[in-house]
Amino acid sequence: MKALVFAGSTRMGSLHRKLAAAAAAELLRRGVEVTLADLRDYAMPLYDGDLEASEGLPAGARAFRNLLAEHDLW
Repeated sequence: MKALVFAGSTRMGSLHRKLAAAAAAELLRRGVEVTLADLRDYAMPLYDGDLEASEGLPAGARAFRNLLAEHDLW
């Protein structure tokens, strides 16, 4: 089983990032394969349906969607 763990906040010292790291460590301890992703690595604008309709998904959003698809848990 593969788990993708990420925080909704990109601020370095955020509580969400600390919680995501702790969750990833616990999953690893339990034998789960874990990817700890940083949303800073996937440049995406705020959702804009008009932009998506005219230009498609931004490259960062496509890359993150592909990362989600590679994991069983997220």
